[in-house]
Parts: sequence; C-alpha cells; structure tokens
Amino acid sequence: MMSIRPPLKRAFSEINARSNMAPPLSTEVAFQKRSIIFSDVDGCLIGQSPTNFTQITEAIKRVPESFLVILTTGKTAHEVIQLNHYLSLPGPFIVEGGHGILFKYHVPSIFPASKWISLGDYSLFSLSEAKPDLSEIKLISPDNALLTEMEDDYLASLTGMSPEDVYFAKQRFFTEPIFIKNMTENELKILKKKLAHKKFYYSQSSRFLHVSKSSSNKGRAIKFLLKSIFSNQVDKTYAIGDSLNDFSMFAACDNNYYIANRLDDYLPKRCEVIMEKELSGWLRIMSEII
Repeated sequence: MMSIRPPLKRAFSEINARSNMAPPLSTEVAFQKRSIIFSDVDGCLIGQSPTNFTQITEAIKRVPESFLVILTTGKTAHEVIQLNHYLSLPGPFIVEGGHGILFKYHVPSIFPASKWISLGDYSLFSLSEAKPDLSEIKLISPDNALLTEMEDDYLASLTGMSPEDVYFAKQRFFTEPIFIKNMTENELKILKKKLAHKKFYYSQSSRFLHVSKSSSNKGRAIKFLLKSIFSNQVDKTYAIGDSLNDFSMFAACDNNYYIANRLDDYLPKRCEVIMEKELSGWLRIMSEII
C-alpha cells in the first residue's frame, strides 16, 4: 500500500467544505472526529421494487454532520455518479467491490497520474489493475454469460435495470461479472477453482461472480480510506450489507448490520441480522444508528 502524504487530508477537508450536504466547514470542524456509515447499495437502498428516492433522501438529510455516509458497492463509478444525482452525497464512494474510490471533486495529484481516471466532476482512484481480458475469462467459463457481453434487454430483464442503467453497468474499469444465478453449487465451486488456478480473484454477489486481476475488496478499500484519508479523524464505523461480498466490509468496521434478504447458511459473524428486507431494512438500520 502506497503512503499518503498529509496534503490529501487537507484536500479531503476542502471537498467536504464544498459539499452541498452541509454548510462550509472551518478547518477545526473539518478535523473533528466523525462516524462513518459504509453502506452497500443493491439489496439495501435498491431492491426488486422501484427505488423510493424520497425515503432515501429524507433519511440522508437526517444524518447529522458528525456522520458521513459512504456508498460501498459493486456498482461501477458511472452507476454511482448517476445514483448520486438523486442522493447528493459528498463522497468519497467505494466502487466495483473495492477496486476503486470515487471522489466527487478533483483531488490534487498527490498520487501518481496513472492511478487517476477523470470522469468529469468526479475522479476515480484505482486500487486495482485493469479488468481481465474477456477472452481469458471465456476460456475458463465458456458457457456462462459475461455481464458486459449480455444483450441489453436480457440484462435488464435479469436485474430490473433500465436501459440507461444497463449502459452504465457495462462501463467497467476493474471487474468482469460472470452470471452465476442458474449455476449449481458444485458448478460454482468448480468455476472458482479454475479462476484461482489461473490467478484470478473474485467476489460473489447474489447473481454474479465479479472477476478481477487484483485481490482488492470492500474491506481493504475501507481500511485504505480509514488509514490514508481519515487517519485519526474517525469515531465509529458502521457497515450495512446483504451478501457475501459484504463480509470483508463487516470485518473492517466496528458495528455491522446484515439485511437478510436471503436466509443463507453462512450468516456473517459480528453482525446484527435485520429481517426486514431491502430498503425497509436499510431505513430501520439508519434510524437505529443516527
């Protein structure tokens, strides 16, 4: 892990000061300790039913200045940018399962230029290598659909995404998801062994196996932020998730909430299990935390 010089912390304070979520912060206020809520998106804010942005934004508006909400998701940077048009969070955001960190405003080039990807008003910092070549994955998994090669209509029918959402979901920098929803447990086990044999890494969500060339995950990205960006500025950390790829996030945070959209045999340890599903569960957790 590369070392981060102190100016980045000052830069992040400037980012918070420019945020439309709160009035400008003085240097003293910016460096007061804050609690951070790391929240998954799919299965938490967004579920099978149409997304109720009114309820979500009202909950976010109730978050006091002593808290910061950081979306920690398998979604792409482009998807999060579109989502944030509704939520207006200041950032940063953990994207593609922990392989990148998205900042809402440009951050001074303290890191090597090769690690930054400019996305308009946002900047994406890379914690991982570029995504695997599709031909390499298809040699390992020839019979399973890859997200970026799925027909748009088919992907929309599988996920409930709009055509616009499908487009942004395919704009990936670090991971290539393999559709696994219809695989048996044994078939999935064999696929994971083949990927590991070829030195690929993966994280699992409810419908996809997200394949990458580096071993980053949500937990590692959280630890990176806590050490490099928020060093000595954090009071408590909270994690909200609902699937296997959130387990690393739970290991990195102080207080954890698992929304039991599916009652699996492998419920995470050190978590409060919430039986209310999707957004209902997320709203209840937020009310408990704040």
